[in-house]
Amino acid sequence: MEKAIELHFAGEYAASVPILMSQIDGLTRDLVGQTFFQNVTAKNQENFIDDESLAGMPGNLVEVRRVFSTPSYETTRSGSISRHGVMHGRELDYDTLENSTKCIVLLAALAEYLPPFADTKGFEALDVHSSTAAGLLGVDDEGRLLDDRDVREFQGFAFYLDIAYMNAQLTPTLHTFDLDYQVRSLAAKHRLDRKQIFYFHDAAGWWLFYKLPSGHFLVLAERPNTSTESRNPDAWRWDAHEDPSVAPWHNARGWQSDDVYPRTSNWEPLQIGT
Repeated sequence: MEKAIELHFAGEYAASVPILMSQIDGLTRDLVGQTFFQNVTAKNQENFIDDESLAGMPGNLVEVRRVFSTPSYETTRSGSISRHGVMHGRELDYDTLENSTKCIVLLAALAEYLPPFADTKGFEALDVHSSTAAGLLGVDDEGRLLDDRDVREFQGFAFYLDIAYMNAQLTPTLHTFDLDYQVRSLAAKHRLDRKQIFYFHDAAGWWLFYKLPSGHFLVLAERPNTSTESRNPDAWRWDAHEDPSVAPWHNARGWQSDDVYPRTSNWEPLQIGT
């Protein structure tokens, strides 16, 4: 993707257009189950219509598909954006700023439309992984839990919770932070067991922990910034078989500040299959 954008700004449209088209082809085949560049029918247009995104509104992606999917049966110099014409050497004058820009805009529209499909695929992969990890004991060579069910999900949960709190601290006139609401919505989004999430407040800040299916605890604690070197909230993480008895601003033993890298093993992101 980055290479295609670089080529676009360099004016190398003969390269940027087919690269972008091939990426769009692969993305939609992998996530939707069919290529975007396919003749539109009453049946297959449903895969590019929804009521949740601007791109998915009737008249948007469906109509764009018609333009990009127009077949080219003869060699021409019309400057069309037909994927068939471009990729099969039938459209000789496709290499224009207009066509390259259209491909980038289409990719941006799909970036808005495709995340739910990506989430579904991701959850399917996680379910397969979790079924093989369940009940495993011990850790790997890097200290990561072998039974790492819900680890990735909680990392995602904590990432968005951290962002919400940071936004409220940095721009309080634009954002508010409701921990109860964030926990409910993010737990549902990341498919976490709400009954295993516990959180506490005191005058200084809040801390939240999650008991993994393995019995291990991952905990996040935050409070308003007290540093002169950063504007971000103070944050700590916990990674242990027992839960913390107190917040890190009362007793830091066992906690790791976010100012320290790398993070502990089960807080470091890890791709499935690595």
